[in-house]
Amino acid sequence: MDAVWVLVLLCTFLWLDHQSLASISTTKGVYIKTNLMYENTIPQGAIGAYAIANFKIRLGKPWNAYNTWKCGRRCLATAGCKSIVVRPSTQTCFLSKLDRCTVPTIIDKHAGFHYYELIPGNSGRTSKTCYDICVAEKDCEQCGRRNCLGEYCDICPHHCWENPLPPNGTQVLWNPTLLSYVAECNNRYQLVVPSSALPNDSPEGPLELRLVVDYSGTILESFFDFYQVTGLKLSVGNFTNGTAGNWWDAPFLDREKVAFNESNCISFYYSPPDDNSTCESKAVISYDEQTNLNLTLVRGLAWYTGDNVTDEIPVTNIQFWMRKIGC
Repeated sequence: MDAVWVLVLLCTFLWLDHQSLASISTTKGVYIKTNLMYENTIPQGAIGAYAIANFKIRLGKPWNAYNTWKCGRRCLATAGCKSIVVRPSTQTCFLSKLDRCTVPTIIDKHAGFHYYELIPGNSGRTSKTCYDICVAEKDCEQCGRRNCLGEYCDICPHHCWENPLPPNGTQVLWNPTLLSYVAECNNRYQLVVPSSALPNDSPEGPLELRLVVDYSGTILESFFDFYQVTGLKLSVGNFTNGTAGNWWDAPFLDREKVAFNESNCISFYYSPPDDNSTCESKAVISYDEQTNLNLTLVRGLAWYTGDNVTDEIPVTNIQFWMRKIGC
């Protein structure tokens, strides 16, 4: 990857080379080096699982190359230190055991943090970061940008339906600022939690919903042509097909969770109850029985398909899966 600027400090003096990337010599032949991919980033674990210590440098004065050099010198003098993270805004130096040449962890974007590696070399210009070495031989997947493409591995899927190779199961995805998160994917659908906002950002374009109801191991599904979460309010479009049916009487807009007070059903996005509405969860003992036994009320899930046999089976889980329409 082309460098942007270089700093080389050979123990006692400072040399700036603006044609290469940041490289600071902490002692002759040992450099702390960064690159474009490491600017505004924290590789996963660098200041977490692999952290050694952190400290302040020159409080009250603007951050400069000398401060980064001091951080690198501290790393060189610390047993096991392989890299540093600097945060100029708080004048903080983080020492880390992370060696991305050995453990190429995911590179997350974090504005205002900069990552450097402690590496030997004859020249700050020719020595390479672990990332540069990796991408010269391998792909983005193996170098810390899973599921990403492009020369700089910055073309990354934000949601399951954007993954160029849409595998099922747990996947690493990225929000628009390239901060990674983990999601469950299935046939380009993404598992969501209906009581929270969409993960990391709101996708552009209309979404469709796949509702999955688990009847103690028997899986039934229903599909709806619109899905939107606004805070704690849910909007769902027309029922299009599926064996789980449409017990909540979609379509509806901005519905909050509904509680059947004198029932053993957990609050959910049911059709608002009227005087004749009832709800009974087969997953826990009945409301009347719990009341008669003076038990602390325990509630469970419920979903009715209209099939008498199925509706007697306890509902153990209800999942929402979203996908952009047309994907």
